Amino acid sequence: MQNHSMASKIIAFLMILPAISGCVEDSVEEPLELDFSVDFLVGGEFQAIRIVSSDRMSVMVPYLLFNPETGYVQNG
Repeated sequence: MQNHSMASKIIAFLMILPAISGCVEDSVEEPLELDFSVDFLVGGEFQAIRIVSSDRMSVMVPYLLFNPETGYVQNG
């Protein structure tokens, strides 16, 4: 019984450790910047926007997107 208790504590520790390990960095060298070409996005309308970032990143846009190459409309 003691062995199962110790194993469960170790597993819980291993699951929590990665979640908090990214929060202990001392300083940020350069903050990431993300700029949009429009101030407000309007739901239910297609808008031409340009998203520019200071570094490579993935961005989730929760609006319908039109891909002119394929002609498909996709959700974010």
